[in-house]
Amino acid sequence: MYHWTWDGWWGGWVMVAGMTVFWLAVLGLAVWVIRSVVIGGRRDAGVAAPRDAGMAAPQIVQATTVGDDAVAVVKRRYAAGEIDRDEFLQKLRDLGAPGPEA
Repeated sequence: MYHWTWDGWWGGWVMVAGMTVFWLAVLGLAVWVIRSVVIGGRRDAGVAAPRDAGMAAPQIVQATTVGDDAVAVVKRRYAAGEIDRDEFLQKLRDLGAPGPEA
C-alpha cells in the first residue's frame, strides 16, 4: 500500500502563500466593484465632489471652440485678479469677443 507523508515544508508554505494571495485578490475585487457602483453614480462629468459641505463644487466651463476656451481663460484671470481691467478689455478685443458693455 502507498504511504502518504508530508515530505517537506516547502510545499506547505507555497500553498499558504497562494491561498493568501487568492483571498486578498477576491477581497480587493469585491471592494473595487462596490466602490465603482456606489461612487461611480455620484460623479458629475469627472469633477470630484467637494471634501466638506462648506466648499462649492467646481464649475465646468463648456468650450465649443478654441476662441471660447481662450475667452474663458481671460475671464478667469480677470476674476482672479491676475490682470487689470484695461488688459482684460484689450484681450477680449484681440480675441474678437464682446466686452462687458455689449
